[in-house]
This record gives sequence, C-alpha cells and structure tokens, in this order.
Amino acid sequence: MKNFIGEYFIEDGLCQQLIYLFESHPDKHFSGKISNNGYDYDGLENLDFKKSTDFECGNFLNIPIVQEYHNQLQNCLEKYMEEYPEVKDLPTFSATWLRIQRYDKDGHFKKWHYERSGGYTQKRCLVYMTYLNTVEKGGKTYYKYQEKNFSPVAGKTLIWPADWTHTHRGLGPSCDGYKYIATGWYLHDD
Repeated sequence: MKNFIGEYFIEDGLCQQLIYLFESHPDKHFSGKISNNGYDYDGLENLDFKKSTDFECGNFLNIPIVQEYHNQLQNCLEKYMEEYPEVKDLPTFSATWLRIQRYDKDGHFKKWHYERSGGYTQKRCLVYMTYLNTVEKGGKTYYKYQEKNFSPVAGKTLIWPADWTHTHRGLGPSCDGYKYIATGWYLHDD
C-alpha cells in the first residue's frame, strides 16, 4: 500500500553548498520555532518541542545555488506527480523558499506534528525536506501512522501531504556533529 511519501535525490554537491551558505551567515541564524496551530506567524520558541538553528533563504534569492535547489526540487515534484497524478488536479500551488535547519546531538523536533492546521498554515498542501548531509547515527524522521522512518542521507528529498495523516517528528544525530535539512511547503496560490 502506498504511503504518499515520495523519496527522491538532489545532487550532493548542491547540498554541501547550501550548508556552506548556512554556515557563512551566522548573523542570519535564529532559534527554531513552532507554529501556534497556525495563528502566530512569528512562531513560538519551545525547546521541549523543537530545538534547532534555522536560516531563511528568502533573502538569498539571487544566489544561484538557491535557484538551482528549487530547480532540482521541481524535478522531484514532477516525479511525485507522476506517482500520484491526482496532485495535478489540486488548485494551483507553488513552493516556498527553503529554510535550512541545523540540529546538533541535543537538537530535535520531537513533538509529533503535522504541517497544516489553522490560520496561515491552511494553504499548505505538500511538504518538502532534503537531508543536506549524511548522519551515521540517529537523526531519523519518523512518520507515526505510516510506521515508517527515514535516515538522513545527503541529497535524499522527501515530499508528503501536509495533513494530520502524515504526523511526524525528527531527531538530531545521536553522536557529535550536525544534521542539516532544507525544508518548506507547497502553498495553494491565492
């Protein structure tokens, strides 16, 4: 039975460049936040639920690696739509600019959560996430109802529905080092 989680790959070299972009701009880092059921756009900091360092790429749209990531992400989406053709019948949607997140060995998004609830999150229809590095121990993303998990491998890109059916959580590495992801959503257009 299909689980509606698509697994694809983006070039490893591009992943390394995105990590470099992240690490080159510590002044743009901020503590990871969770949404308040979609009603607090700035989000809430709750280290019991999520502990990460985040970086928005919306300010770096003219950098070729950000554009190339979205080009390769589009190829992943096209493969997803081949596997699940009904997605083509959804109202028009487009990808948000990626957010890079870094998790250390104490980092996590261990609260079970999904990506669409109320408020501003209602326009989300799909989620994308790319592991930017390979983590040898830990760092998995768990999907509750699919009873499936994915290990971080550089370039592995997942696309899945934003709804409660795909409740998930992610953990940081269980050893020294970091787990980096690029993530965002596909939003229905106005």
